Amino acid sequence: MIAYPMPSFDLSAFSIGVSWFTLGIIGWAITLTIYMKQGKTDPLPLFLRAQLRYAWIGLFIILGVFLFLIYSNLLPYTFENILFYIVLVVSIMYLLLGIVLTKEIFFMGVWLSVLGMITFLFFPNVMNIIFAVIGGGSLVLTGLILKRKGHGNE
Repeated sequence: MIAYPMPSFDLSAFSIGVSWFTLGIIGWAITLTIYMKQGKTDPLPLFLRAQLRYAWIGLFIILGVFLFLIYSNLLPYTFENILFYIVLVVSIMYLLLGIVLTKEIFFMGVWLSVLGMITFLFFPNVMNIIFAVIGGGSLVLTGLILKRKGHGNE
């Protein structure tokens, strides 16, 4: 939610890159901290771990297809299109995870796909701001739904 609107403020590509890099480092630090606090416990049942492995394999295959299409010049390689491709990959990941986990996550993938297509077609100049507010807020809402569901199923 912080970095998506940056290109709309006419910042340099270097500033945007440094911001994304910094946010990535902060995200990894938070992730590692949570991982260390949880210790060796594995909250997922065995069948769910197997299903999630297939979801990740599916994501990497889809990423490979996107990269192949971009590399072979079948998909345009511009900054605006790359932002749209990122939104599509996140949407596809939510769809894959939704198949494995819950219908809420699946519908979040559908919602992000529809929002991405509408935004890219009708409001491409403000796509970053729309995804910072609506898309980021939707992701936070999904996290809250999962947290609430997780407390009931522990």
